[in-house]
Amino acid sequence: MPEVDFHVPGRARSQESVQSAPREPASTPQALTSTLEHIVGQLDVLTQTVCILEQRLTLTEDKLKQCLENQQLIMQRVTP
Repeated sequence: MPEVDFHVPGRARSQESVQSAPREPASTPQALTSTLEHIVGQLDVLTQTVCILEQRLTLTEDKLKQCLENQQLIMQRVTP
């Protein structure tokens, strides 16, 4: 089975993980080929979606941390 290499933004590819795709055997039916290409396209979209969601989650966590730090500063000023 050939190695699958998903590119994740911000992560460098190593030379070992990048392999050229094997040639398609002549006996593979066109319907199967097109179905597999469609699945790969859907997986690419899912991978991009997960990356975007991870970025949004990180931004939200950073904002929450900043809010908590600001709240602590306010509480320190209020209580003598």
